Amino acid sequence: MSPVPMLQIAMDYITLPPALAMAVKVASEVDIIEIGTPLCKAAGLEAIRSMREIVPDKLILADFKSPDVGGLEAKMAFDAGADMMTVIGGAALALKGESAPAEAHAAEYATRLLGGHLRKLIPVTLPGVVEDRYLVVIDKVAATPNAYPRRVGVPSKHPLQAEIQVKS
Repeated sequence: MSPVPMLQIAMDYITLPPALAMAVKVASEVDIIEIGTPLCKAAGLEAIRSMREIVPDKLILADFKSPDVGGLEAKMAFDAGADMMTVIGGAALALKGESAPAEAHAAEYATRLLGGHLRKLIPVTLPGVVEDRYLVVIDKVAATPNAYPRRVGVPSKHPLQAEIQVKS
């Protein structure tokens, strides 16, 4: 890591031509050109390729904010000319009552099915509350299958649970 701070400019445009024009104007003053999220969505990988072509000596950050399939999207960004990209690390944090350990155990199948992994249960003491409380931390480790989320009412009629095989 450089001990000297680097200056970054975000190209938060929704079309490519003004972003490229701005990059040319500021290239001599900045270290990092960020292809902002709006431009990533509007112009895709072409924004990275075009930016690399006009400012070949600058670091390029693709602000994908990728929540899933980060490895694939990183390869796409790097192949297009980006030096870096952003990701979103997903974790759910819930405050639960004293039944949290049992609830977490009962939800293991559904948690796994939806791409989660129980990281930990953290016991907490709340002022003025006698009952035990827990922070439940679930990491997002895989993409959610396309079948989810389900329509309103379906989860209560058909909850996610491990299939139980009965031998006859």
